[in-house]
Amino acid sequence: MFTSGEIVSSFITKTGQHAVLRFAQISDAENLTEFINFFSLENRFTRFSGEQLTLEEEIQYLGSEEKAINSGDSVKLFCF
Repeated sequence: MFTSGEIVSSFITKTGQHAVLRFAQISDAENLTEFINFFSLENRFTRFSGEQLTLEEEIQYLGSEEKAINSGDSVKLFCF
């Protein structure tokens, strides 16, 4: 079973950059909120088209995802 924040893989990309693939964790909330709100302003067909999230909403969402990851009911991976 996996836990939130656990590193799944670490590798070098084709462009020579170091990358880490890991499970989401609550401490990602601020960066994710900033990214989602920036991306949402673009005219794309995504779940968040024009919507703006608060940090509190993202923390609540990641908290529920963290519980699901830790219980083995969800997979949410990020690459940094």
